[in-house]
Amino acid sequence: MKKEKGGLDRRDFIKTSGAVLGGAVLAAASPNIKSAESAGPPKGRPMAMPPKPLPKMPADAKPAVMYGQIHETDMLGNALNALIQTYASSTPYQHKFNDALVKAHLSYIEFLIKNKMIKKYIKFDREFLAPLMKRVVKRVKKKGGTKDDILAYMFEGTECSFQLFEKIYKRPNERLVVCPFREGIKHNAFLGTTLKIEQVCKNFCTPRWEGQAEEGGIKVKVTPGEICSIKVV
Repeated sequence: MKKEKGGLDRRDFIKTSGAVLGGAVLAAASPNIKSAESAGPPKGRPMAMPPKPLPKMPADAKPAVMYGQIHETDMLGNALNALIQTYASSTPYQHKFNDALVKAHLSYIEFLIKNKMIKKYIKFDREFLAPLMKRVVKRVKKKGGTKDDILAYMFEGTECSFQLFEKIYKRPNERLVVCPFREGIKHNAFLGTTLKIEQVCKNFCTPRWEGQAEEGGIKVKVTPGEICSIKVV
């Protein structure tokens, strides 16, 4: 991969600096983490809910990652600071990097379903993404790519996915993602939400992935669950 002047290849960055950076981050965060642990939750607030372990991916599936370049390494400090603050917020539940995005999705999904507008939104979303998927198809064909490459651009190839899903794994012509909405719905229960995970799967995730795939010239079968499968058929 060609490196631009002043740029840093993410693969090289992770390979050469991961251990050093990780150690520095943990060292810097340790005093705050230990202080928070010893102090416990603020008065009047419940103890933190232990985070639910992520479901295990199938043994034959591999992590799906598409590397680019980091041009402004100074930005990493701000990003890591926000990440530490997020994971240090464990009351009343363990917050994660995608917490705000999950809540935003669930909020408008519930609004659209209650107001019988979800089908119109899915149609709009497909039309909105159509030009992007057409460019993806041209790019894949030009490089002699495959249907699996279309899936790659839908998942590990876009920030919209790897900023939402904690895990994206792959098998040939298939992507596996840990569903972020199941826990999100539970966390929103105190707000009085009536949204069910089945509604999210049926009315949002499945038709959205199917529509995007069709715009990319492929058809997929979506199998919802704690781990969702999106497979070319």
